[in-house]
Parts: sequence; structure tokens; C-alpha cells
Amino acid sequence: MQRTNIYLTTEESKALDRLAAHEGTTRSSIIRRLIDHSLEDGGNLEVDLAAIEVSFGVLATEDIDISSRDDDERNSYLQRIWHQ
Repeated sequence: MQRTNIYLTTEESKALDRLAAHEGTTRSSIIRRLIDHSLEDGGNLEVDLAAIEVSFGVLATEDIDISSRDDDERNSYLQRIWHQ
């Protein structure tokens, strides 16, 4: 591996630390995974942001009960979609 230094905002750093603690891994491991994921998808940030923008608020008028979904179920779902 090659060492690389980057600058992160305080918020980015804290978010990475929380995710790393939750997953029991390191900040650098998460950064590498995010980079790999971005490169595998073609690194098209504009497409990702456009998809988020188009979908924002789509379910605002729907009555969705999320109380039945526990943390383990939610985390399991997020892990599945993350590693696709």
C-alpha cells in the first residue's frame, strides 16, 4: 500500500470515526472501501447526486411505520446494499 495524506473536515472525521467504531474497523479501511466503491461505479458523483435530488421527498406524503424495524434489521439491510 502507498501512504496518502488527506484533509477532512471535523464533521467528516467524526462521521468516519463513528462508522469505524460501529463496524469494528479502521477509518482508513472505510476510506479505501469508499474509494473502491466509487471507482467501481465509474465515480460518477453527478449521477448519484441527481438520483438523490430526484428521490428527495418522494415519500413525504406516505404514512410509513418504521417503528417495527429494529436496529439489527436496518443494519442488516444497509450491509447488504453496501456490499452489492
